[in-house]
Amino acid sequence: MKKIGIDPDNKFIGCAILEDNKLEINKYSIPEFFYDIIPSWKKEYDQLCEEHRFGDLSIYLEGGWLNKYYYHSTESLMIVNNIARKIGMNHQVGITIEECLKYLGLICKTVKPVQDSKYKNPKEKITHLQLMKMINDYGIEYNYDRSNQDERDSAFLLLHYVFENVPKTSDFTFL
Repeated sequence: MKKIGIDPDNKFIGCAILEDNKLEINKYSIPEFFYDIIPSWKKEYDQLCEEHRFGDLSIYLEGGWLNKYYYHSTESLMIVNNIARKIGMNHQVGITIEECLKYLGLICKTVKPVQDSKYKNPKEKITHLQLMKMINDYGIEYNYDRSNQDERDSAFLLLHYVFENVPKTSDFTFL
């Protein structure tokens, strides 16, 4: 069974793949993700369907737009506007990914960004050391000495929703 975690961003898309208890992380440019990666998943999914293995590919997409609000009271209006612009751009990439997966008939679960986890503080980004602790605690094989924030975010999202906050199978929908 292959499980995929996606962290959409307006520059690079973080992607984590968990298969046979091995974790692979990558970051992709937007064109590479839409024109190479998603079509390869569609091909793989079609092959699984031919083999009657419909549930063997699960995709978790971080949907930051599912959050209720984003509030910064201490920053200047210019900083808040810049943050809002960047967040909006990231959300649009995520929504476009969601629509693309829907169009191709891939099974996807759009989930809220992880806030509560025993592996990181709620308002901070996950560090490589925190991610390594999580990976080791779940006994996952991982062969990377370093990772960037996009890769860590996708891996953290995937591992959180697979091991910590397992959604009910009925939560998966055909998009």
